[in-house]
Amino acid sequence: MQDNARFLSSLISLSRLEGRQFVIPTYQRPYVWGIEQIEKLLSDAFQAFLTAPKSPYFIGTVLTKQRAEAYELIDGQQRFTTLWMIAAVFQQLGIPSLLTTFLKQDKRLRIDFEIRRDITAYFEQLSLGAGKGKIKYSAEEIREKPYLEGITMGLTIIELRISELSARKSDMTGFGNFIYEQLVMVENLAPEKVDLNKLFATINSTGIQLEQSDILKSKLLRKISNKLLYSKIWEACENMEDYFERNVRRIFTKTNWSVLSGSDFSTFAESVFLLKGDESMPEQGDEETIASMFAYTGEDSTQTGKKEGPEVQKGGYCRSIITFPQLLIHTYRIHRYKNGDKDFAMTFHGDRLIRIFEELGAKGDEEIEAFFRLLWETRFILDKYIIKWTADLDSKDMYLELTGITKNSDHYFGRSPLEKSASQLLQSVLYFTGDYLRQYWLTPALFHLGQPGLLQTSPGSAEVLQLLESIDNTLSLSEQTDKETSFALLADISHRPFSYGNYLRLPEGTGFYRYWFQKLEYILWKNWTKRETPEFKAFRITSKNSIEHIFPQQPEDRKAMYPEDLHSFGNLVLLTVSQNSEYGRKQVPVKRAEFEGKNHYDSLKSKKIFDMMAGGTVWNEDAIARHRDEMIDLITDHYNGIIPAMLETQMLEVTIDNDEHNDE
Repeated sequence: MQDNARFLSSLISLSRLEGRQFVIPTYQRPYVWGIEQIEKLLSDAFQAFLTAPKSPYFIGTVLTKQRAEAYELIDGQQRFTTLWMIAAVFQQLGIPSLLTTFLKQDKRLRIDFEIRRDITAYFEQLSLGAGKGKIKYSAEEIREKPYLEGITMGLTIIELRISELSARKSDMTGFGNFIYEQLVMVENLAPEKVDLNKLFATINSTGIQLEQSDILKSKLLRKISNKLLYSKIWEACENMEDYFERNVRRIFTKTNWSVLSGSDFSTFAESVFLLKGDESMPEQGDEETIASMFAYTGEDSTQTGKKEGPEVQKGGYCRSIITFPQLLIHTYRIHRYKNGDKDFAMTFHGDRLIRIFEELGAKGDEEIEAFFRLLWETRFILDKYIIKWTADLDSKDMYLELTGITKNSDHYFGRSPLEKSASQLLQSVLYFTGDYLRQYWLTPALFHLGQPGLLQTSPGSAEVLQLLESIDNTLSLSEQTDKETSFALLADISHRPFSYGNYLRLPEGTGFYRYWFQKLEYILWKNWTKRETPEFKAFRITSKNSIEHIFPQQPEDRKAMYPEDLHSFGNLVLLTVSQNSEYGRKQVPVKRAEFEGKNHYDSLKSKKIFDMMAGGTVWNEDAIARHRDEMIDLITDHYNGIIPAMLETQMLEVTIDNDEHNDE
């Protein structure tokens, strides 16, 4: 019998839950996981499966409380529900695996919802078997059942990802069994008489937790005599939800800002960036603790919550596309390369910081100090050249933007969005189609952008674009892993011709890599001729995961098309889940009319297709093949460096515009 005063903790996997059902209680929020969280779980799990298929892989914790017939999920329901949905997708796609046994226990759903009966009914439908339950709901059905919106979107993301892995001939049965047997969670079982309302409020309240990066900072600072100075360098770099210049201003408060320009932030100079004269770090011995290292932050530290000066309110909210642990790892890879070392052998992951940095922690003070200074330089390059999420002050919408440093008459540094450029769109492609947890392309990009020949150029310049295109093209065609290729690109930005034309001629349907659709959107944008239309000016590369058949898979007006034409690259576009739901099984002319009735382009590839029809083309097998070949030719020209004269003029104009926005 469980002790009424103690939490019991144990390691569980889905395979160890035989005989148990779970219930999502009334106080839990609806399912809200989006692409980043789902991609993180699937990507991490698949990487772990490829690396060590027989070893357990830890994915977090769940907090439960036993009821008479089921276990209440107090915390961890998003992750747990996602695992159930992955099992449902495996069953829908007909992939044999032990994972599908997790769907039900004794003919009852493994997961039930106390008040959201629509979701329970939907899960019952999905559990029926391959092809018997539908993954997607129409836009009209979603409006009638709003709790299903997050569920159906999540299922679509999972289905596309699993279909993509299946198309790569991956061992999906083995992967499903790995999820079932080797994904391990810590289950904390609450005492019988615990106050659940108080417990739930406590675990969801904001608190300060010691991260691996904090522990790493402590370990590295132990080797350095001037702990205060290098601690402050670290602090200036670690806040990824503000611009670097504003971080620096809050910390190095005695600096003479009137004599600085934006480019002065590129390297750390002790004679330029000055701390308060009376600050000092308490002496520490070998017995120092993590807590004592972080007890002193200084009154101007970002940890105090105090904000200094009006510049805090200028420039709006921003958020980096990577986390601080990711920045540390990218910087460390560059550090190793510059020192003539090979890349670290273990997996690139923010949760492995301590192990990744073990070798650096054993080095002397000079090398560790050099890493801290490189971290400063890399953070400056990240903010100058790499897109960030920024908030529109009117609509509050978030956009990926490049920004330029500005300085007002009071010597406050701020940032403002630059004109849309090819560099901005290409980075958006790399961000949305790459590994969210790693963004491997950033290692060579940050390194080469920091070289003297590029460091003085503007973010939208032709030189920067050429570098990014070379990195992107090489990564997309490499037969090595992205980790291996990205490190090799530190030494050599190689180039080779496009070799995926045969792949894009296959009828892969939803199995096509989403990357090629997003890459094509970028290439179309570069080569677009009617650039002054409001629809084109408003176009952005955004997160899209749903592959739409222009000629529908189950047409309402005629017989189905042969699979080799139906699933051709020429008949497909990449849309958001909601956009795909809007079009559904509608006839092609209806889709075209709806597309043209909007004040934006769902995709540039869609625009190309519907423009063909506007010229009298019937969307049939011949038109699909012609469009496919035209798009492949366009991609091939891009890889071979064939740039239209119109584009050369456009790139020159963008470079000039960006220079006007940049005071560097």
